[in-house]
Parts: sequence; C-alpha cells; structure tokens
Amino acid sequence: MDTCLTRIALLLLLLPATLFGAESKLITEGGFASVWLWQLSNTTVTDEKGLSLSQETTKHYETPKLLWTGKEIGSDIYLGTAETASILKLDENYQETEIYSSSNHSLVGAIAQDKDGIIAALSPESILLHLDADGKEVTNTSLSNNYIWDIVPNPKGGFYILTGADAEVYEYDNYVLSKPLAISNEEHLLEGLYIDNTLWVLGEKALYYKDGDKFIALAGFQGTASSFTYINNHFYIIQSVTKENSNNELKPQVTSLMTSVSRDGIVEELYDLQGFYFTSISSVKDQIVIGADKFGLYVFYDLITRKSYYASLGEGKILDMFYKNNQLFFLSSDKSALWSLGPNVTREGSFISEVYDTGAVSQWGQFSSSIETPPNTKVQFYIQSGVTADPSYWRDWKTIKKGEKISVPNARYVRYKAELSSDGKTAPYIFAIEFPYTQINTAPIIKSISLEQKDASMILTWEATDPNKDSLEYHIYLAEDGLERVKLTERPISTTNFTFPNHLYPSGNKRVTLVASDRPSNSDSSALETSFTSLPVVFDSEAPIIGKIDVTKSSDKAIISVVIEDKYHILKKVSYLINGGNEVSLNPIDGIYDAKKESFNFSIPLKNTLFLQIKAVDKGNNQSFQGLTILPK
Repeated sequence: MDTCLTRIALLLLLLPATLFGAESKLITEGGFASVWLWQLSNTTVTDEKGLSLSQETTKHYETPKLLWTGKEIGSDIYLGTAETASILKLDENYQETEIYSSSNHSLVGAIAQDKDGIIAALSPESILLHLDADGKEVTNTSLSNNYIWDIVPNPKGGFYILTGADAEVYEYDNYVLSKPLAISNEEHLLEGLYIDNTLWVLGEKALYYKDGDKFIALAGFQGTASSFTYINNHFYIIQSVTKENSNNELKPQVTSLMTSVSRDGIVEELYDLQGFYFTSISSVKDQIVIGADKFGLYVFYDLITRKSYYASLGEGKILDMFYKNNQLFFLSSDKSALWSLGPNVTREGSFISEVYDTGAVSQWGQFSSSIETPPNTKVQFYIQSGVTADPSYWRDWKTIKKGEKISVPNARYVRYKAELSSDGKTAPYIFAIEFPYTQINTAPIIKSISLEQKDASMILTWEATDPNKDSLEYHIYLAEDGLERVKLTERPISTTNFTFPNHLYPSGNKRVTLVASDRPSNSDSSALETSFTSLPVVFDSEAPIIGKIDVTKSSDKAIISVVIEDKYHILKKVSYLINGGNEVSLNPIDGIYDAKKESFNFSIPLKNTLFLQIKAVDKGNNQSFQGLTILPK
C-alpha cells in the first residue's frame, strides 16, 4: 500500500503580479491510502476508488472481561476469556450465561463442540476441560505443556490438540489422550485445519502437514505467523516481521504480511501493511478477511482482482473471527465486544482529514471535490480552520459545497470533514478533494547574529527563518555611525556565514548590517526583506606603538625596558630577536596580556655588539617592529 498518496502539493499557479505578493497554493487529497484509521467512522478506503461507506457492523455484546476466542455451537455462541479463564454462553438474543470459571488459569485458548457437550482448553498448566450440554464438568485432563492453542475436530472421530511450550500434537478421543508428536524446531503450534484427510498445522515458523507419525514442513516464513485459512487449494497465512537496524536494535515499526502457500509449496506475498500486527484471518467466497491489533482494523482482500479495502470498528483488537448462519462475526478485545458484519452498506459514516499546516495565515479559495452519489446517497462536506495546530480551540464546522468559496476565518491550519449517507443498498464515493489557499507574503525573520574577530578576519554567522518557508538570500553591509554604509557582498549569498578581512577598512567602531530577502521564492514586486544591525564592533588596522627602548648595561648583560601600546585592542604577543636569530616570547611585567598598554623588562647577554629587534602583535594581528644596536660597556 502506498503511504504518500495523501499530500499537500504546493503548486505555484499563474497569478497576476497585482495580488500584493500573494501566492496561490493547493491542498489536494486523493486515493486516501495514507488515511489513519482513527479518522474513519463507518467509512472505508478502497484500492480501486477512494473513500466510501463500509459494510454495516453491529455490536451485539460487550463485556469488561478480556475476550480471546469464540465458537458457534448450535444456536449459541461460546466465548473464552483471558486474564481469568471463563467460558461464556450467549443465546440467540446475546444474553450471557457464565458456565465455567477458573481462578487457577488465565486463558481459554480454544473451544470445540463434542457429541455430548463442549471441550475447552485452559492455559497455562494446560487442561482439557470436558463439559456436558448443561455446562457441568464431566472430566478434565492435564497436559505437560504450558499452553493449548487449538482443538481441531477429526471427521473420523476425536480431536487433535495443538500445544505450545512444548510444541506438540495430541490425539484426544473418548476422554483418552494419546502420546504427543513433537515438532522440535517450533515453540508454539497455533492453529490446525483438517483438509482432505490430512491434518495441517501452523507453527510460528512454518506450515506443516501430518504424514503418518511425523510432521513435514511445507513452507517456512520470514516473520512470525499468527493465523491461517484455506480456500481454493491455497493456504493464506498472516505473519509479522520486525527487522533489525545497523545497531542490532529492533525497529519500533512492524510490517504485517499475508502470503499464500499452494499445496505444492509455492509461496507468494500478496499484501502488506506497516504499523500493525495482523491477529486473525478468515475467508468468504473469493475474499480474505484480516483482523489487526489497532482501531478495530479489518481488511478485505479480493483474490480475483487482488484489490483490497480496509475499514475500522473504531476500537479494539480483532482477535478472532467465526461464522454463524453464514454471517461473519468479529471478536474484539481492549473494549471486548462481539460484532457482526452485515451484507448491506451502513447508512451513515464520516471521515475527518488530517490537519493541514499551510505555514502562514492564509485565505481560502473555492472548494472542489470529485464524488459519485448514486440515487438515495449523499456526501456533505464541512470545513474548519484555526490558528493553532490543536483543533480543540477552533471554531465550529461550516458546510461547504463544490464550487463555493470557503468562508472560514483566515488561519494557518485547516481541515475538512465528509459525512456520507445511503439507503443501505448503494454507497457514495469520494475520489478526491482540492482547494487553493493564498498566503500574503511575510518578511523573513533574523533570529540571531554573531560577529567574531579571528586573527585578521571578521567571521559573521546568523540564524534566519521565513514564515512562508521561502528560500532566502542575504546581503551584508558595513558602516560607521553617521556615514554611508558599504556593501561587502558583490552578489547575494545563500549561506548563513560570511568571512571578510578587517584590515582593509579604516580603524574605528563600525556596525555590520545583515539583510535577508525572500526574493528566490517571490517576484520582484512581492519579495520582502528584513535587516538586522549588529552592535558596534572595533575594526583595527593600526599596528601597536613600541615606545622608547631603554637599555641599562652591566659587565656581561643588558637590561631592557620598554612600554608598548595599542590604540584599539589588547596586545596579543611581544617578542624579541638578537641579530636576526630565534624569536623569544616575552610576558608583561604583571604576567598577563590584559590591557592595551603593557610594560616589559628583560635582560640579554652582552659580550659583543648586537642588534636587538622587538616585535609586537595585537589581537587584530597587526604587527610592528623596532630595533637598536647595543654596544658592550
């Protein structure tokens, strides 16, 4: 299933330049393949057409207990629960009678009809419970396995019992349990089907068939299987796959698959859905029905056309399916209920779109829709807008028809709703909707600006955004207070940093002005710009001043004293050289470079005539030199 058919397409239309900088953009939706199930209420999404009404569903029964399995027996429905192992019987009017409850077990894993009552599987510490027609316990048989997952009737008499931990198959007939046959590479045997005198068993890893006193694997799975069904000489198996990423951690996103397996072992992947676990599967005519673990999702897959559509009960996990009087029943948990799926179309349903973010306050254009409304069907659209992303704070819905101009308030956010109705025989369809919106261009925003001097360069960095999500370009200017500014950028730049030398400009306090423009995304007449001027920054192209060098001589050395001063910056480094030799660094008398004016005192050996050279460097990397010849005493 494609995941991106629903989209906001930002399409620039051909509009006159007299619209004061406005651009027309388009919200479109078609196919509805990425619709989340919480948006659906009695509506369905089809591969073939779009959005429509789902089949009629009826909730017959609800209980606070956690339902796990269901079985039609005669005119009654028997339900098994989890958490507390109870067996409930619903009569033709769906009135409940609890016929069994066990505090020692937490799951009724399966129920089957026997000639004199029912058989139920209690887990863990598994027990086969035999009840008579009045619900009284006849006998119970303990198994060494932790779980019993399925009870499969054998038309020749008796039952096959499928277990987990350990994965074994027993035969059970006339209250007698046979020795088990084990499937060594499985932990749980989930379900079984008896077809053409052969027992087929679904494990988590593979599909098996019984051949004498052993089981042979027909097909293996890439994921973990959970259920299967059989129709038209093919098995249809649902499984879930969770792949590992490069860090060997499981991804949170799961993919569920439905695969077919032919009787000769050919495997074909037919359908997949991300973000859900498939929990149950059934078949009717040429369609497969799949239940999932969220929103009451159920999927119909047509084996002839290979098309699918899905709908939602709106709540719960669909854990089991069964037929009663040729009608499909769903058993849901997490709000446990019993539902039936009717043959007719539901009479009313609705769909609420996602919240669309236009990026800025927008005006709305004409609403357009592509729909099909057979006789006695109707589609009514509504529109709603708001200034926050949370619709809880928006104004009420307003009706809208095709071709009408949308009259909800100008806002940044918008969504629409569709209400569908029918006579229960035919359904309307929504193929697509679209409507334009106009944004009045908004100037860019400069959030911050930073100017740093490094050696002889000035490094300018900034952060800027645009409310319309336009592309931006930048110009940079330099000016001294009261004087005309000088443009530093020959052409507009698109980066958010700029470096330029400071020594090319006269010394003194200057300000840098950054201008951001949305011209790349707008016409000349509609483009807007924003400027930001920095605090004064010192530009220094003047070298430090080296004062008079005083020399005091002794018999073997000279003591040197000098004061060095810089007009704009603190000193960075002072050093000396003797006769052009190696450079020797000096520290100020106070031991730290922390002022524009520093005093230095040092001594050098004096045996012969020498030439002393002093070098001074300021923070702006400006350098000065001064030297003198020193004669021996």
